[in-house]
Amino acid sequence: MSLLMILGILLLPFSSCEKEDNNPPKDPPSADHKFEVGASTTASVFGNVIDENGNAVSGAAVSLGASSTITDANGVFFIENASAYEKHAYVTVEKSGFFLGSRAFVPGNDVDNVKIMLLAKQNIGSFDAASGGTVFGNGITIEFQEGVVDASGASYTGMVQVAAKYIDPESEDFFDYMPGNLIGADDNGGNYLKSKGMIAAELTDGAGNELQPASGSDATVSFPLSAGLLNDAPASIDLWHFDEDAGYWILEGEATLQGSTYIATVSHFSFWNCDIPTSYVILDGQIVDASLAGVAGVTVRVVSTSWGTGTATTDAGGFYSGIVPAGDPLTLETYMNCGAGPVLLSTFSLGSLISDLTASPIAVSGYTAVSGDVVDCSSSPVANGYISYGDGFVSYLSGGVFTFNACDGSTVDVQAFDIDALTESGSVSSTVSGVSFGLGTIMACGSINDFISWTINGDNYLATNNVNMWEQVSYVGIYGDTPNSFEFNSTSFTGVGSYVIDGSGMNYMYAESLASIISGSINVNITSYGLSSGDLIEGDFLGSITGTSPIDSSSVTQAVSGIIHFYRN
Repeated sequence: MSLLMILGILLLPFSSCEKEDNNPPKDPPSADHKFEVGASTTASVFGNVIDENGNAVSGAAVSLGASSTITDANGVFFIENASAYEKHAYVTVEKSGFFLGSRAFVPGNDVDNVKIMLLAKQNIGSFDAASGGTVFGNGITIEFQEGVVDASGASYTGMVQVAAKYIDPESEDFFDYMPGNLIGADDNGGNYLKSKGMIAAELTDGAGNELQPASGSDATVSFPLSAGLLNDAPASIDLWHFDEDAGYWILEGEATLQGSTYIATVSHFSFWNCDIPTSYVILDGQIVDASLAGVAGVTVRVVSTSWGTGTATTDAGGFYSGIVPAGDPLTLETYMNCGAGPVLLSTFSLGSLISDLTASPIAVSGYTAVSGDVVDCSSSPVANGYISYGDGFVSYLSGGVFTFNACDGSTVDVQAFDIDALTESGSVSSTVSGVSFGLGTIMACGSINDFISWTINGDNYLATNNVNMWEQVSYVGIYGDTPNSFEFNSTSFTGVGSYVIDGSGMNYMYAESLASIISGSINVNITSYGLSSGDLIEGDFLGSITGTSPIDSSSVTQAVSGIIHFYRN
């Protein structure tokens, strides 16, 4: 559906107050701002990262709280049980050549789904730090005074490179590539924001090191407005910068309308946004089928008469929740996403909300409930496993059985994995139809070539996706994800041999478990270390690892053992 204006509504998945986590999120929001993020909790997120052309971005570093992973060849990532806040989980994506990508959401009972579009850094000019200058491009003009400092605050002399990108609020992809969400904080509390123009900008030296204007050397920035954005543009508007650590917008000054352009002075660079703030309420509810069972994977779209539209995806129980503008007529639409695009399932009028609302369950039809079962080499149900399907989605098995939803008439590709046996099936492709469709039995009996497996407290864990390694100047890391996350780093790695990982500095291991384990003392033995693409990297590890108990938040130490086995990309 083509929207005339996409402005400010970001529905966020169902939140839970039952999770506990003493491992605080990275850089908790400042107490100076009154946006209520709630208590510490945990979140799991599954998503994909693309560029502006819709192409998958592989090898991007993704972080949520203290947990991190790398996108695979399809741009897909999965992080489980990471630290977050009850009302605010914040995912960041970093990749050389792109501005920081991010998404903020309310963590749900199950795995939340996000899509993040990275903006390529485009150089729009340069200037001499000693004299200042003006650069322009992508509809943006920036005037610089003399005076630039490096990351340590020391005075910088030389040419300054300027990369900048205009972020158009009228674009249909606006919510995919804008940072965080459109929630802002000021001295009076949280705000729901309506954007009238946004930019990303970065200053660097010739080697790519970040620079900033010196104290007192504010820059002047222009924000171009289209005819549509000019319709209700005020003469002056609040100016907000995106806090890349906290994950939301902070009020910092104002911009003035001059012709068809907002003009503002800024003291530093990241993302800047001209916004009209308004009050908000919390909307939550559930999407159900004819039997009143929750329907997962439904796109919930809320359309506001004055404030545009925003979407969320229902969790495993069919729940959704989010922040919407108060006092404006709202319409709720439900869609099922298919390969050929979203299919409208229902439309429901919410009216104008002046207080928080738990909407009545909304029943939908017109989709297919897909089910099947997975067995091992002995034809017994797989007790500990999962399937991958569709556009990188995963679903865990319950007693060997899987269920998920798809569009009637669509083709689905399903692959099954047995975590305990380290086996997998081939890809099973079927065109589904009707109210329900049975895929039958899938046998997961083939050896997995690339995996990291580990056992903690008698429970088995497995990473089969994006299993690889990175090699930096100062350290080497081995990692993998889906359905669980693993990462090991060593500053003394030289190939075949034994290493001790003790949690100091970059010598650490993250092996996901029910205890949110993050560090410990591990003996790692690498037995094969091929140097060329396709060569085997293999080894094992054994030791103890310390983390936080999800039951009583106490510190716990558990034994861990595992196997590393993959072929270098």
